[in-house]
Amino acid sequence: SRILSVSHSFISVLKDMVQANSWWDTVDTLSKTIGYLVQVYPHLADEMEAWSKDEDFWVRRVSLLHQLAYKDETDTDALFRRCAAMATEEEFFIRKAIGWALRTYS
Repeated sequence: SRILSVSHSFISVLKDMVQANSWWDTVDTLSKTIGYLVQVYPHLADEMEAWSKDEDFWVRRVSLLHQLAYKDETDTDALFRRCAAMATEEEFFIRKAIGWALRTYS
């Protein structure tokens, strides 16, 4: 099998895709790719922190979901901080992402 190699700068292309293809199925699939990229390039965790404050709720959703596959490697401080910061949001897809991320981590 081939492994795709991409630069850390590909994160901006992925963000554009999240914003251009904004529906849960596409965004959630992109979250997995973004999560992989953040694991390969750990400095991109700072980018996820910025995304958690983005005006676009789909981008904020990715900041919650990108760690779903991390299991024991989950940055719990970041996860809990983002969940707490977004806890009062009324947007359905953010509330759903908070629950999903916390259930998966637990």
